[in-house]
Amino acid sequence: MIDTITQKISLHEERTWFIADPHAGDDAIRRHCDRPFPSVEALDAEIWKNL
Repeated sequence: MIDTITQKISLHEERTWFIADPHAGDDAIRRHCDRPFPSVEALDAEIWKNL
């Protein structure tokens, strides 16, 4: 949770997650990094399933 007055973030260790750019919708990352998916849609589905 972010307190909009103090701009401080309250973390709850057991349920707070931070992720970087998963490259959803980015077919170039799939091709250039040899990700084992037949399409960008298949890659996206796996990303969202694992989140």
